[in-house]
Amino acid sequence: MTGERIVALQRTSADDLTDEDLDAMGEVVGFVHRRRAHPPPTGDVRSLAWRNELLNRGHDPLR
Repeated sequence: MTGERIVALQRTSADDLTDEDLDAMGEVVGFVHRRRAHPPPTGDVRSLAWRNELLNRGHDPLR
C-alpha cells in the first residue's frame, strides 16, 4: 500500500469508506503492530530503516 493511498483513506469521511478501504486500513494497522512488536535489535527506535517503514504507513514511533 502506498503512502498516497493511506493519506487518501485518512482524508475520507467514515461514512464514505468502502469494505475495501476498511480492509486496507486493517492491513496498515496490522503492519504497524507487527513492526512495533519487533523494534531494531539495538533498541534504538531512531533506526532509520525501521522508522521509515513505519513512517511510510503514517506512523511515527517517536511520537
